[in-house]
Amino acid sequence: MHSNSQKQERLKLWYLKRFNLFKSLPPEDIETLAKISYMINVKQREPIYFPGETANTIYTIKSGLVKISKLSPDGKEIILVILSQGEIFGEMTIMGEEFRDVEAKAMEDTLLCVSKKDDFLNILRKNPKFSFSITKLISFRLKQIEAKLENLLFKDVPTRLAETLIQLSQQYGIATARGAKFKARFTHQDLANLIGSTRETVSSFLAAWKKDGIIDMEGRKIVLLNLDKLHQLAKSLPKNIPT
Repeated sequence: MHSNSQKQERLKLWYLKRFNLFKSLPPEDIETLAKISYMINVKQREPIYFPGETANTIYTIKSGLVKISKLSPDGKEIILVILSQGEIFGEMTIMGEEFRDVEAKAMEDTLLCVSKKDDFLNILRKNPKFSFSITKLISFRLKQIEAKLENLLFKDVPTRLAETLIQLSQQYGIATARGAKFKARFTHQDLANLIGSTRETVSSFLAAWKKDGIIDMEGRKIVLLNLDKLHQLAKSLPKNIPT
């Protein structure tokens, strides 16, 4: 049992030392953070927290993918952001959030490091550079959400879909002989929830773009064959497109 505990500590420490966000922390504080946190495995599609739950923990993604989402007034899920290895979430608790106002869910099997809010705040108080990095991260996330809401209001579905595919390829794509292939699987429903549309509408555009040689599928993963054309679609603004 003691051996298992030591192995967990070494594993947490190994991960934390390799994430850019924690590089401003001195070694002793990274060790402290590893000791005061614990690790959990979350299965694909399993929720991590729901809106309304008490906000008293912060999560660091060791491996896997997590989506942060919210329900629109008409009950549709809107994915605000997708996060991957080395990123944190639940960070609004350190800004005074008492209850979650979003849902966090694993998009694939995910390993998380969990820290209690008070412990995390103690590390922040001792390290102004780290505190500044977290503040910058929160500001960036808020700008991301603001930009997404603007897109939902002012851009049509094919524009939003093309932009989203480009962004996902930059984050989760790998270069292949055919084009940029997504490392992770994103369903048509995931894409619809990312752009505030319906699965049927997204499926219709993807089928048309596949026919035109812009995208393709390898197994269940998307391959972007013609990024130039996608960039053109992202800048175009055709009218009267269904949502």
